[in-house]
Parts: sequence; structure tokens; C-alpha cells
Amino acid sequence: MRALITEWVRSGTVFVPMHWSNVFASNARVNVLIQPNADPVSGQPALKSQQVRIKVSEVACYGYLVLRARPKNLGFLSYWALSPVEQGWRLEFAFQKLSQCCFVVAHRAL
Repeated sequence: MRALITEWVRSGTVFVPMHWSNVFASNARVNVLIQPNADPVSGQPALKSQQVRIKVSEVACYGYLVLRARPKNLGFLSYWALSPVEQGWRLEFAFQKLSQCCFVVAHRAL
């Protein structure tokens, strides 16, 4: 999951949208990152009280593409996040190994 350090989130806390799914990103489901604890009365997941550890993910290359059509194959990417934009899609991507070269993204994602 990509992180943004900002003054909008209190120091020592982490905010992750819990309604994302793997439809729009390679690793966007926050519920798979935390313990499956639930409130004993309501049954609500304890998403707001989990301890987390954040570390930097080293990537060899990182980039963006703007596409007219939604990409069909993104499984070859180490990281990706997809957003609808006016008249198309915005794809953010990264590779962990330089041998995976970013220039293949446009060809393989279509």
C-alpha cells in the first residue's frame, strides 16, 4: 500500500480507506493486513484500533500511465493502483526488480 505523510493525519496514526478492494489496486484491502478482531457486542471489525508497522518498499522503477481503455492485465506488476479519470484511466505502477523494466507496462497492460 502506498503511503502519504501529511499533516492531515495525526502523528503516530495511520489512515487507510477501508472500502477499497483489489479491483482498483494490487494490495488495497486493508482487512487482510490486520488481525481479524471484532467487537464482542456489535461484531464490527476492530479496524480503528490495530497496531501497524510501516516500512519503505524499495522499488526499481515507478511510473504513471493515462489510458483510454481500462487495462486488462495488471498481474505482472509488483504494485499498481487504478483510478477512473475523465475519458479514461490513470494507472500508477512500480516494479521491484529492474529486470522487469517499466517500458513493458504500456504493451502488457492493454
